[in-house]
Amino acid sequence: MNFTPAQGANLQAGLIIKIDRGTNPSIYFKTFHIGSDSGTTRMQIGQEVNAPIAGETVVDGTFADRHSCSHRIKANNTLLLVTTKTDLEFQVK
Repeated sequence: MNFTPAQGANLQAGLIIKIDRGTNPSIYFKTFHIGSDSGTTRMQIGQEVNAPIAGETVVDGTFADRHSCSHRIKANNTLLLVTTKTDLEFQVK
């Protein structure tokens, strides 16, 4: 996945997180750290991706808050906001 940040912003690739969904196939998220060149607070986000290629480092995670196409996940004691490209059919409560 390629992403070009706007002028004055910076982007750093983060973890690939795998979430085991029981009987359903696992789902993977690629995470990113987005900030500004001025050094202000960074934001962490993620996007659903296909299964990684062999050799890429993957860490296990869990859903912390599930909705239709946006979720909070937890990996390495860090909460991340992520989106999915498909509706995972979770209902908002």
